Amino acid sequence: MASLGPSEFVVPGDGGAAGVTLAVLGTWVTGVLWYIPYLAVVLRYLAEPSGESALSGAIIIYAAGLLFAWVPTRVLGAEATVATAVVPLGDVAAYLAVVAAVWLAYHGGAERVAEGVSHPIAAIGADARLTPGLPLQRGLFAATAAAVLGTGGQLLTGVLHEQVRSAATAGFGASFTTGVGVPPERVPLELAFEAAFLLGVLLVTGPRLKWRTVKAAGAVVGVQVTATVLYALFVGTELVAGGLLLRPVAGAGTLLAVAAAVWLAFHDGLERIGL
Repeated sequence: MASLGPSEFVVPGDGGAAGVTLAVLGTWVTGVLWYIPYLAVVLRYLAEPSGESALSGAIIIYAAGLLFAWVPTRVLGAEATVATAVVPLGDVAAYLAVVAAVWLAYHGGAERVAEGVSHPIAAIGADARLTPGLPLQRGLFAATAAAVLGTGGQLLTGVLHEQVRSAATAGFGASFTTGVGVPPERVPLELAFEAAFLLGVLLVTGPRLKWRTVKAAGAVVGVQVTATVLYALFVGTELVAGGLLLRPVAGAGTLLAVAAAVWLAFHDGLERIGL
């Protein structure tokens, strides 16, 4: 999946061992702080799956992302530009992908989209189940369609960011050198990452089943590692140097965070830990 929230805490200058420690600690702390609003709005939508809660969640995600994009410029003494306001749109797209997947899988969205489709191919695998309450066909469709939405939003975020940044400096032109959004050449990999992650989300947000979270995290890591290796083989990208091998770990970590939040909020988790 695409990275959510702040991905790196930068320390200006050569800080040595202390600087590296501060950077790692800062990245961890900002990551934890970022997931508080993210998990809160996801839980709110799961509890109240409506257009209003989805919209308010998107606004909160954008506001939180804008704060996390602006604060580092203050810390580093840099100037925030109009392009800074575009950065959080990628987080909004990732959040809306989760909302879309849940709506399609559990709240009649897939049926609404498929109304009027009577082609025989639509009946293939209709009896297979991803979980007792989720047909395999519907789950795969929901994860794939929502992955297209999320990845498309990330791609448009990158394009828009580059256009705004370029317009503010030396004319138009997109170079995709800032790490915002998804570069066009990585769209297939991001689609696979996002679809695997969203399928895991559907597993952990459904009715509670024994070992489902572990299986979901394993499936996410397995699919994402496979997609990463295939991408590296065909494109010729270095797995370690490019940081691609860390992406499945990040995806599984986010999925486990969602699963833990769902368990605490909806499956007596707070009572079990004595809160």
